[in-house]
Amino acid sequence: MKIPRDIRQWIVRVATGFLLVVVLMGLAAPWLANDRPYYVHDGSRAYWPIFYSDKVLITTDGRQVVCQYDAIMEAGLQAVFPPIPFSPTRPNIHSAYFKPPRAQHLGRTHWLGTDMLGRDVLAQMVHGSRTSLVVGLASMTIALFIGLFLGLVSGYFGNQGLRLPGARMVCLFLGLPFIYYYAFMLRQEALAQALEKGPWSFAWQGLASVGIAVAIGYAIWLLSGRLPTPWQGTRALPLDNLLGRFIEFIDGLPLFIVLISLSMLFTPSLFYLVLLIGFTGWISIARFTRAEVLKLRNSDFVMACQVMGMSTWRIVWKHLLPNAIGPALVAFAFGVGGAIMAESSLSYLGIGIPADVVSWGKLLAGARGHFQAWWLVWFPGMAIFGLILSVNTIGQHLKERN
Repeated sequence: MKIPRDIRQWIVRVATGFLLVVVLMGLAAPWLANDRPYYVHDGSRAYWPIFYSDKVLITTDGRQVVCQYDAIMEAGLQAVFPPIPFSPTRPNIHSAYFKPPRAQHLGRTHWLGTDMLGRDVLAQMVHGSRTSLVVGLASMTIALFIGLFLGLVSGYFGNQGLRLPGARMVCLFLGLPFIYYYAFMLRQEALAQALEKGPWSFAWQGLASVGIAVAIGYAIWLLSGRLPTPWQGTRALPLDNLLGRFIEFIDGLPLFIVLISLSMLFTPSLFYLVLLIGFTGWISIARFTRAEVLKLRNSDFVMACQVMGMSTWRIVWKHLLPNAIGPALVAFAFGVGGAIMAESSLSYLGIGIPADVVSWGKLLAGARGHFQAWWLVWFPGMAIFGLILSVNTIGQHLKERN
């Protein structure tokens, strides 16, 4: 049964509106849910704690007041708090052990209840939306760049389009073990120490290893060019076959099991989780891009560009990419939903992200073994369902228009 066009447009508008609400909620999370006040006045001076990192206020009469709801209320200071005056990560013993929705404490209402540690569920929902959006958009942006690059290269050059000196290709292939040894094996201790320090330190050390690998490979390439002339013939590099088999190999792996295995190797970090999902989520983007480029490669405007003497770089990035990116964006939209689902599943299992990062999947995990806390299942579960459904609805709409 085909859905009427008016109803489909209404569904797309609802999905877009829901996604926009989640995006705005994630962007404004610190100002929507926080136990730090916007404004505090002690009778003679005004403070704006939410905009600063100060943990303690020193009033004009010399008192030290912690920038938290309970302390400010006990000190009798005038204050204006966010609409949800709770911190998403700070436990509260007075609201612990799964207080139901609409439970109150010191004039504040837990509209969606609390978890076992007394943390407000609504505050965690607001801040958890930011985690889901960051993981979904950032990881699929990485996947988009990888998929577009591999799809463009595979589709445009095919098996005969890229010809390289045969001797150089053989020397570079034989030099791969040396490149790996000197760029990564000898730097294994430095990479391990950087991994313990944090994601950015590991990123810099990883870039240093990649730079060393590129430098050694380039040196092998230059030295192999000095071989005798009979060895300098060119050979076609079967890029399409190589990349096709590589895509089939990656696509044949149980990617969620791979994500779980790789997540166990790294220190829990949002940075590593984004990288893992991004480096495993580019398959469909590469396939769609390759199919579009194969269709456009022999078109009239590409032939005209080649006759005019345009460089390969300009033809691919200026003319082929804008015409082939449509299906890739559709796959990107669907991939965002898959990335959000992957993050929620890993968070439910208790791996992938640090303990101090709030997510909807962690809220679901908090209900394990506590079936009386139905609100920890219903509210984050419906949020995950609605967000993934909205993203997939928009992706389907883009697919139909493309």
